[in-house]
Amino acid sequence: MPIPQRTPGEDRDAYIGRCISELSNEYPQDQASAICYQQLKKMNMQEEVPGIPQEEIDYCLAMLKGQNPTYVGPGALKICIARLSAKKANQAEYGI
Repeated sequence: MPIPQRTPGEDRDAYIGRCISELSNEYPQDQASAICYQQLKKMNMQEEVPGIPQEEIDYCLAMLKGQNPTYVGPGALKICIARLSAKKANQAEYGI
């Protein structure tokens, strides 16, 4: 089952409750909770940098993990957002 996405206007607590409820059929509650909080953190970080397509973020995360399997989670996401933001800024600066 895919990880539930937060719907527009859904507050944090409502999302977490719904997400855990949906995932608890497949995972123990502690795992479902961890997955949902991680997804919320990922979504919140992505909201900080609008205009970066999810595909680019996913590709960057895969490349990082391929370079070093320990590059996962929020740390890897921060690295990718920083890289992609810098790339976007350079493209804007040079009109690319």
